[in-house]
Amino acid sequence: MIQKNNLYLQAIIAFFLWIIFAVCVATILLPFLGIDQSQLNNFLSSFTATTLGIVIGIPIALLLNDHENKILEQRESDQQKKRTEEKSKKTLELIKNEPRRTHDF
Repeated sequence: MIQKNNLYLQAIIAFFLWIIFAVCVATILLPFLGIDQSQLNNFLSSFTATTLGIVIGIPIALLLNDHENKILEQRESDQQKKRTEEKSKKTLELIKNEPRRTHDF
């Protein structure tokens, strides 16, 4: 789990660094392409909001998914233990009642 979270964190940091690089390049290049300051400000504000939503939202979603998977695995484990106990009880009951059946004949 820790190694998995480290991989997520490294991927998010790498993604965030690429985004910073892209914004820096766009800030430098867009004025040369004939885009005025208001369009650049609109682009950067929308881009920043979207990027922050992705950078914050994806790790939270992954953590929630991991938590849900742990809960499901625990439930499955509990159900399997319950089934095993029920089978053991039935087997012991059959073994206990077996001598009675053989003597009845």
